[in-house]
Amino acid sequence: MGNSSSLPVAILGGGLTGLSAARALIRAGHRVRLFERSDRLGGAVASELHPGGWLVEAGPNSLQETPAVAQLIRDLGLDSQRVAAQPAAKNRYIVRDGRPVPLPLSPPAFLRTPLFSLCTKVRLLTELLRGPRVRHGDVSIATLVREHFGTELVDYALNPFVAGIYAGDASHLSSRHAFPSLWQAEQTHGSLLRAQISAARAKRARGEPSGPPPIISFREGLGVLPHALAATLPEGSVEL
Repeated sequence: MGNSSSLPVAILGGGLTGLSAARALIRAGHRVRLFERSDRLGGAVASELHPGGWLVEAGPNSLQETPAVAQLIRDLGLDSQRVAAQPAAKNRYIVRDGRPVPLPLSPPAFLRTPLFSLCTKVRLLTELLRGPRVRHGDVSIATLVREHFGTELVDYALNPFVAGIYAGDASHLSSRHAFPSLWQAEQTHGSLLRAQISAARAKRARGEPSGPPPIISFREGLGVLPHALAATLPEGSVEL
């Protein structure tokens, strides 16, 4: 058998992950064939322009602009299409007891919020005292967060967050693979909160913004991104 690096690579699925993998492998000199079971590329991402100027997102409507995403946007020539979320978009509401409650975005707001009970607030503070933990097997992200913060935080923070990003069930998502930074934080720090504080301090020391990456989309919708990725692939490398 010849050198495995010379073998062609098959990619199953033409969503953002498959398209990004195909682009990276082709740039590295591999022969690639991407197979998509539907009649279009983009996976869950689909932007539809309707009469009257309406833009409908059939899937996710934004993404976090991490340094890697920012570089990809520049490489694909999409800077002019980029649109940043309005500051008011940072506000989130969770329905509890039949009414929307603002999701607290700061420690003082967390202490005052009616979204979580006193028991959960105390548990959050005591989580800072946890020591490093080495797990010998993967667990769901719901299990990991429940062990650190309790069921209430899973129900009214994690589940809405996971549903919005993955359209999935937190009890069936791998913490090790879907949330590798949290998995690693538990191994090294024990406390997830202490790990976040340490990461923020390290960012400030490097002169980087300590907050989360900006939320962005594109003027014609998030579907612009998979279309731009697909345009970089050689003719004949995609089969729908």
